Amino acid sequence: MENLKTAIEAAGGTLKDIVMLRIYKVNYQQADGPVISQVLKDYFGTECLPASTWINVKGLANKKFMIEIEAQAVIWLN
Repeated sequence: MENLKTAIEAAGGTLKDIVMLRIYKVNYQQADGPVISQVLKDYFGTECLPASTWINVKGLANKKFMIEIEAQAVIWLN
């Protein structure tokens, strides 16, 4: 999430500009849900979470990674 925050800020936005997430989790287990939900609430708050799709995958391109997050944002620049 810190990487996501850094990337969105570098593009001129904030986490509030993120409207959709795709979360790829290696070997998703039911116990992962509350942990992922809490992290999302910690970063986005509870009032206006972005839409999200959680996808269970067998593996990611980097075998050391356990989660990958893809985000879409709408940033209005003047």
